[in-house]
Amino acid sequence: MNEQHERMSDVALTEETVLQALESVLDPEVPVSIRQLGLIQGVHLDEDEVSVALVPTMLACPGREVIAEEIRQRLSQLAGERRVVVTWETRVIWTPRRITASGRQQLQRWGVVAREPTPHGVRCPYCGSYQTRLNNAFGAAVCKAQFSCSICGSAFDVLRGALRPAPAEATSQSGDGDGSVHD
Repeated sequence: MNEQHERMSDVALTEETVLQALESVLDPEVPVSIRQLGLIQGVHLDEDEVSVALVPTMLACPGREVIAEEIRQRLSQLAGERRVVVTWETRVIWTPRRITASGRQQLQRWGVVAREPTPHGVRCPYCGSYQTRLNNAFGAAVCKAQFSCSICGSAFDVLRGALRPAPAEATSQSGDGDGSVHD
């Protein structure tokens, strides 16, 4: 057993230590931690298992397995003999309201908008103008749309969750009937 694994196993495993470990897991499509993006729905600990429930930004997100594997790797160092299980909740719809203030600031530095559109439209993250237009409903990732600003000429991404209204009540979209997808 290596020294780092021994030190991490000595840390008391609590929900907060799990959340702190997940702070370093970045979304592969957006350079922000999954915690700051609001992807973590819950953490459950028992003597046999560490479970993490996540909400994808989009159901078709191709990065889900990458995120799940990174979580399993990070938490296996803390979990000791416990099994690490990652599930994707499909009954909960992700919206930009789940993003932390720090996550919003990081996204803005990367030129990604994560706010709900206003009656004025989508605001440019660089100059603040609402004189923006949709260039392509699908950007470099399935969760992004490409916009540009008529004032400063900058191109930027908008998380597609920000372009759809949040449903009053989400329905299950998985085939297993319990609203979750296990990776």
